[in-house]
Amino acid sequence: MANRAYLIGGDNSAPIGPTSDSYDPDTQILCAASYRLPAFWLFCFDQPDLYEFEIEGDRIPTALTSTKAARERLTERSVLAAVLFAAHAKQWAEWVRFIRDCPFAYITLDGYEVWAMGPDEFTQHLALLKCS
Repeated sequence: MANRAYLIGGDNSAPIGPTSDSYDPDTQILCAASYRLPAFWLFCFDQPDLYEFEIEGDRIPTALTSTKAARERLTERSVLAAVLFAAHAKQWAEWVRFIRDCPFAYITLDGYEVWAMGPDEFTQHLALLKCS
């Protein structure tokens, strides 16, 4: 297992994961990270965006939001990001631009491989999702 997390773009409001029939990693993976969920990604989501999908009997937490809502959240949370990531203002601006230019209507956080490294810890951290 590669232990990577993915941010996946899609055009419908159903969460996309590795077992989804409509998932095409060659065209839908927006970005990937090894061994963690990048903090910038989490700024796109909020508590109501949490979902679960099932793989081999396990319930895997994930998050899904509209790209429009993600753009709005990034704007709303820019002050917080400036405080938390003061040394990374350039990277934050690039992230906001990246999401602004995203061609998909929806964004799914696929952390299945990271979840598999520590399911309880992953679930606890994702359940705290709220950046506003």
